[in-house]
Amino acid sequence: MGQSHTDIGHKDQPYLGSAPSLFSNPSSTSHPDIKLDVIGIGAINVDFISHDGQNKSGREIFVDYNHLTNILEDYMKNGQICNTRIGGSAYLAIKTISHLGLNLKTGYVGVVGTIDEFIQNAEHDEFAHLSSQEWLFSDNDKAGKALVTLCNGERDTIQIAPGANDKLVKRIIEKDDEEGTAFVKYLASARWIHITSLKIFADFKHIISKIEAAKDENPFLKVSIDPGFDYTFAHKQELLKLLKVADFLFFTEKEFDNLLGGPKHKLRAKITKLKKHVKKNTLVLVHRKKNNMVIHFLDNNKIPLVNTYYHKKFLSPRINDDTGADDVLAGGVIGGLLTPQMFSYQPAPINLGTELANLVKSSSDFPYDKFASEVRNFFENGSRSNKINWYQKWCHKIKILQVISSFAIGFFSSFAIGFFSSFAIGFFSSFAASVAFSYFK
Repeated sequence: MGQSHTDIGHKDQPYLGSAPSLFSNPSSTSHPDIKLDVIGIGAINVDFISHDGQNKSGREIFVDYNHLTNILEDYMKNGQICNTRIGGSAYLAIKTISHLGLNLKTGYVGVVGTIDEFIQNAEHDEFAHLSSQEWLFSDNDKAGKALVTLCNGERDTIQIAPGANDKLVKRIIEKDDEEGTAFVKYLASARWIHITSLKIFADFKHIISKIEAAKDENPFLKVSIDPGFDYTFAHKQELLKLLKVADFLFFTEKEFDNLLGGPKHKLRAKITKLKKHVKKNTLVLVHRKKNNMVIHFLDNNKIPLVNTYYHKKFLSPRINDDTGADDVLAGGVIGGLLTPQMFSYQPAPINLGTELANLVKSSSDFPYDKFASEVRNFFENGSRSNKINWYQKWCHKIKILQVISSFAIGFFSSFAIGFFSSFAIGFFSSFAASVAFSYFK
């Protein structure tokens, strides 16, 4: 971790080179207390996957624990559960980072409840990939559960019973010192923090306040937030007030529209609204329904300009299960941005996240064992990381043509209007003069 990141702002970067200060992530030389690369904060659930979804609503619904347990019993009896695994949005992102083969040190802040009888094959070393488990708590309460229903491989709804996850802030406060600084120091010891939603918004807000304090202590610390569907739907105004702490925001298209206005609202209006609540140089990544990434770089809070980049499409031939694909994408992007070797091949981090998400979507389970080989492909064949350059350049050409055509249309419109106006004025003036001449004659 002792390598500097001075090569981040290289002029040839086609994607994010306009924001070199955004990627000045800390190294051990710039901040002596750095011990971890990434800390994840969020829920840890047992995910139950079913292919019996109906309408692709994409909703996240928090439900009563016993109610969900009864539903799961029925699903199990009817053979409707096709897979079970340990999940949680932030956790999947961190687990992805741990398996990239990039020697990135990871930690996680969460509560692990007891695994119930439905999960006989839970691995005892599930969390062995974490470099730090200092603030990972065990609890005798039941682990959080999530029933994920899929329709044609794409997520329909997810019903979540938080279980032990609701104790996270309580456990943090219990472990913290009297001044409440131990947890802040732990967060400040990382180069990056990735946080996702919790059921209790007040708990999320409490942790955000600790992250803000950590950023005061470690000014190099980068923060990414994946707020999820529920926060963007039910806590819009409260969430917007907390986004100043973020350097990166991850949204699905539905979440982006939930927070800033539906599809009928213009993009410029959405971005202008978002800029009022985020700091300068915030990067917003939106996974669109059309299966490609859109990156909005908010580089000036005063002028409502939108620097938008369209990434290549996801190329999965068949979607088998997209559960957690966005979380894996986030993990790939974060891991790539924390790796100096990838900055020479921008937008390699975005490409990496895309490729890993493709693997997850086309697989029946998370192929963590293949993640490291995907990273090696980027290093062995750097051109692969640049294969969307033509598309990016074409997008820029289209934008330039749009500007030129707008000016041209405006000029010729003005010319035409002026010409016809002059003609009309001249005609009517001549007609009036002739009438007057005839009258007075």
